[in-house]
Parts: sequence; C-alpha cells; structure tokens
Amino acid sequence: MMPPNSTQYPQQFLSTVLSQRGPSSLPYIEDVKWLIRQHLLQLLDSYPSLQPKTATFTHNDGRTVNLLQAEGTIPMVYQQVTYNIPVIIWLMESYPRHPPLVFVNPTRDIVIKHAHPFVNPSGVVGIPYLQNWVYPSSNLVELARNLSHFFGRDPPLYAKRPTNPNPSIHPPPSTSFSVGGSIRPVIPPRAFPQSPYGSGGGGGGTGRVMDDPSVVYKKNTIYKLVGSLHRDIIGLREARETDTDIIERDKLQEELIVIEARHLIKVNKMKEELIGLKSKQHFDLKKVLNLEEKLANTRMLLLIPWGIFIGFLAASLIN
Repeated sequence: MMPPNSTQYPQQFLSTVLSQRGPSSLPYIEDVKWLIRQHLLQLLDSYPSLQPKTATFTHNDGRTVNLLQAEGTIPMVYQQVTYNIPVIIWLMESYPRHPPLVFVNPTRDIVIKHAHPFVNPSGVVGIPYLQNWVYPSSNLVELARNLSHFFGRDPPLYAKRPTNPNPSIHPPPSTSFSVGGSIRPVIPPRAFPQSPYGSGGGGGGTGRVMDDPSVVYKKNTIYKLVGSLHRDIIGLREARETDTDIIERDKLQEELIVIEARHLIKVNKMKEELIGLKSKQHFDLKKVLNLEEKLANTRMLLLIPWGIFIGFLAASLIN
C-alpha cells in the first residue's frame, strides 16, 4: 500500500510495473506506457485520496488479466457539504485509446441508489465524459472532475436503513434523512489536503462547475474531426506519392515517344536518300553501304530507350 504522504512512491511504483517485461508485464502497448504513467501521476497529484495499484481483473468471458487501477475516494459537494465517494478506476488493456472502466465501490453498510442515471446496479459508472472519450485529449484528471460533478448533482451511494425493533420519531444519525424534501447521502465528510477544484465562491464552497455535457460532446466531436482530418492528410500524402510515380512514368514515356519520332524522321530521310541514290545510274556503292550502316545503327539506338522504359515498368510492378 502506498504511504499516505509519499510523492516518490507512486513514481517508483509506476516506473517499475510499467517497465516489466516477459510474462509478468502489464498488457499495455509499449508506445503508450509513458502516457499512462503521466495520466496516473497527474491524477494522484490532483486527487491524493486515490492510490495506484495492480490487481486482477476478470472479464465477462472468464479471462483474467493483471491491470493498473486507481482506488480510493473522489470528493463531491452535495448541499454545500463535501462527501467522499469510494471508486475504482480500472485502466483496461486498450487504455488510453479507449476509456477506463469506473466502478463505485460501496462498503458493506452503503448501497447504490436505485435507478441512478449514471451508475447501474453493479456499480459501473457511465457518465458522458466516458461515453465521449477521445484519445489523446481525454485524461484521468478531467474524468475525476466529471465524476465529482455528476455525483454532486445526484449522489449514487446511500447508507442502509438499519432495522429497528423500537422505531423512534427521530431518525438515528447513521441513516439517511430528508432535508427539504430531498434525500441526503450518509457518507461521512472527510478532510483532504487540498480541494482539486480550486477556490470556489460562497461560504459552502460548491466546487468547480464542470462543462455542460453538450459542451463536452461538442469538444470531443471537434477532436474526432481533427483526428479524421489527420488521417485524411496521411492518405492524401500516400496517394500523392503514388501519383508522383505515375507522373514520372508518363513523363518518361512521352520523352521516349519524342525520341522515337525524331529517329523515325531520320530513318525516313535516310531511306529517301538511299532510294534516290539507287535510282541514279551513277550511284556510289560505297556511299550506299555507309548509308545502310547508319540506318541500322539508328534503328539500334531506337530500341535502347524502349528497353529502358520496359525495365522501368518491370521494376515498378515488382515494387
């Protein structure tokens, strides 16, 4: 267990467990282990009541895996009084690309509120911040702040009502009671080193008010659009590189066609001269032979560029 006032312990603990290799290593992608460490350290800095641990998580299909978790309490403000909600934040194998799995962790004398909008009967939390999780902007500190905000609006945990054979008109101190028509949670207030919300207005200290869910949704939508734009840019860059190869091939082909046309003009000119010389009665046999040799050489030169072009095409197909 982590020493209560230690700042070095979580750093050493996380560095150790995230650097392990082999069968005992945690199932996170190597590229994001540093980011996981930073997320947890920032969370512990803002919420000292949470502790990093490793524990065995059992999936619905029976698979077990060793994962990181942050366990402890998250403060909430309800009717100007601060309470602490016990939670466990599991960092799943795909974290941080996918959201963590959050549970409220009631003790034996505390129950989960029936039909809570953000906590199911099993204790699984489903606030909008988790549903709109966007990598890499979403993080554990903002998650904890949103948990505090939504729990403060509608507390998820209440103390059990003990069975009393001699009912009293006044409820005992350990039970829930009504204040102005509302149920008040019975979770003992607990002093903690520093409010994670900053200074709040008013004597009761309502804490930091989080963004409206619609605002959070719009922000996350923007992050998704930015991510999609980034992927499109990469795709265009790859397509441009492919287009460049095609353009270079077409350009080379055009140059070869021009060279071929020039050589064909020379061949036709030589043929005309040869015909003219043969048609004359006094033609020079040696000149004719020289001209025929030049014609053969010109034809050979015409074949060389096409050989280069065919080699270029073959290399492109192999690549």
